[in-house]
Amino acid sequence: MKRVVSYFRTSGKTELQNGGYGLSTQKSEVRKIIRENGWKCVGEYVDDGISGSIVNRDGLQKMFLEEDYDFVVVYSTDRLWRDDLSTAIIKHTLKTRGVDVKSVKETNYTLYSDNPSDFLVNSFMELLNSYEKMIITQRLVTGRRQKVLKTNTTSGLLPIGYRWEVRNNVKTVVVDEGVKDVVKNIFVSYNQSMKVSQIHRQTNERLIEIGRKKMSYQGVKNILSNSFYSGVVNYGDIKIKNGSHEKIITKNLFTRCQNRLEKK
Repeated sequence: MKRVVSYFRTSGKTELQNGGYGLSTQKSEVRKIIRENGWKCVGEYVDDGISGSIVNRDGLQKMFLEEDYDFVVVYSTDRLWRDDLSTAIIKHTLKTRGVDVKSVKETNYTLYSDNPSDFLVNSFMELLNSYEKMIITQRLVTGRRQKVLKTNTTSGLLPIGYRWEVRNNVKTVVVDEGVKDVVKNIFVSYNQSMKVSQIHRQTNERLIEIGRKKMSYQGVKNILSNSFYSGVVNYGDIKIKNGSHEKIITKNLFTRCQNRLEKK
């Protein structure tokens, strides 16, 4: 079964007044063609009231972050792009992932046409390789930032003591019970005036006992300065004092450890 995403866009009231396609029309027709072809829709993305010449659209960028799909299904290809630049950038992004476009109105449309008229756009896309590398980072940061604000927890790599777990088809931060006590003991030992070098040694002894990878000296120091363990989420300019993830230590214990670190 083909996996697809659907994309809908309007430019605003002016477009509708001029005979454009409203979101309800787009959604109805796109969902119909998906059902008729027996495709599985793994995501719907919407940009309402924004020009198709703008590439940095929230819905479009979120769609690019979606993984593992074969087609983007649209009511019309002009929902995806509106000028040569946006056309080139979006086509290039989709082609690098091996994704095609299916359109309700342009029934035979494909990104992989051998039509000579595509030559100019294809050539221009090659010039965008450098640009693509620059926007990848921005796109990932934008997606992760939105996820942090939505879930009140972090995104990307997790510190030791936590792991990602899929619950109800949603990636969730959960405590890694196997090393939870190891992490907690680092804070407790440091609060009891034990030296970091001693904590490092005893931590690795314990990690070896439970079949886990040893930790560096700097790794121990990084744990001691990471407020995530006390329930705080820091992501770029975002700070959430009470994240949705489970705390391993109390805020009070974390504060006492920071006070000692600052005296060093």
